[in-house]
Amino acid sequence: MPSFDVQRVIVGRMSRGDDILERLTAVAREEGILTGWVQLLGAVETARLAFYDQDAKTYREMVLDRPFEILSGTGNISLLKGDRFVHLHLTLGDAEGRAFGGHVLPGTRVFACEYCIWVLSGPALSREPDEETGLQLWAPGS
Repeated sequence: MPSFDVQRVIVGRMSRGDDILERLTAVAREEGILTGWVQLLGAVETARLAFYDQDAKTYREMVLDRPFEILSGTGNISLLKGDRFVHLHLTLGDAEGRAFGGHVLPGTRVFACEYCIWVLSGPALSREPDEETGLQLWAPGS
């Protein structure tokens, strides 16, 4: 894997009702980000997460149709089929202190959210199918 330097850091906030993935993808396009690291916190009104079933090599969707605090959000930006791709995981907390987490799917709607993106300089990381796992992973040497 290549090494990278931090080129710049972008901070921002999302508006209530924003789809987290759509908004982060839009920021990546607007800012010309090819490779980056994402961190966020805040709250969601509703969440769509997934758990990857390693044996079946498929995602199992979880719809959490109620408010949650974002306890932790971390992910990255790279390229998939030549376009920006945001890979994001969230850990969410409910009113009883229980935690839920997983891979973020479209339809996760923001109540309030602040984000930070570390834009990395160097070659763009690109995703390709990985036969062993069934996932779209960074290409070797990319």
